[in-house]
Amino acid sequence: MSRVARVPSKLSAGSRKTTREPGKPDVIDATAIARVAIREGFDSLPVAHPAGPKLNVRLLVHHRERLAAQRTAMLNEPRWHHTTSGPSS
Repeated sequence: MSRVARVPSKLSAGSRKTTREPGKPDVIDATAIARVAIREGFDSLPVAHPAGPKLNVRLLVHHRERLAAQRTAMLNEPRWHHTTSGPSS
């Protein structure tokens, strides 16, 4: 089972400052956080536990995304059959 840890921003601030680039720094932030987790020891970092409304919203969004994907698959299946089983002359 996966575990989500909270990494305090002050632990990764130094690494992020030395590798700034223009634009959205998601890759830089992710790398800095991964380095902190390795350096500090993943088990020593506090565990993130979403609860209350945040958890409920996340579960609802996940369920909605699954339903949308199922609907799309169901709508695309007849189209696929139509294109593959049409007249072959």
